[in-house]
Amino acid sequence: MALIRKIIRELIGILSELKSLISEPNNFLYLKRLYLRLHKVKHGQLLRLGRSLRLLRAGNLILGERCSLGDFVIIANHAPIEIGDDFIGAMGLHLDSETTSRKCWMDSSHC
Repeated sequence: MALIRKIIRELIGILSELKSLISEPNNFLYLKRLYLRLHKVKHGQLLRLGRSLRLLRAGNLILGERCSLGDFVIIANHAPIEIGDDFIGAMGLHLDSETTSRKCWMDSSHC
C-alpha cells in the first residue's frame, strides 16, 4: 500500500509539472496543491510554486502565507522545516535541515 501511495504522489508530481509547462505561472495550482497535500505539507492559502519542486520526505514541512518558491527548488526535510509568511525562495534554492532538529526560517519572535 505504501508503494502505491508513493507511485500516486509521483504521478501527481509529474502531471503538475506537465501542467506548468502549458499554463501561465501560478495559474491552476490545483495539481501542485494536491502534490503538497499528498506529501503532508501544511501551507497557507496564498502560494506561488515554480516548476520542478522536489521534496525529500513526506511531512516535516510547513509553508507560511504568501510563500513563493521559484523553479527547481529542492527541500531536504530530514527534520521539520517551518518557513514563515512572506517568504520568497529564488530559482534553484536548496533547503536542507541537515540535522534531526527543527529548523525555522522566520523572524526570531516566532521560532
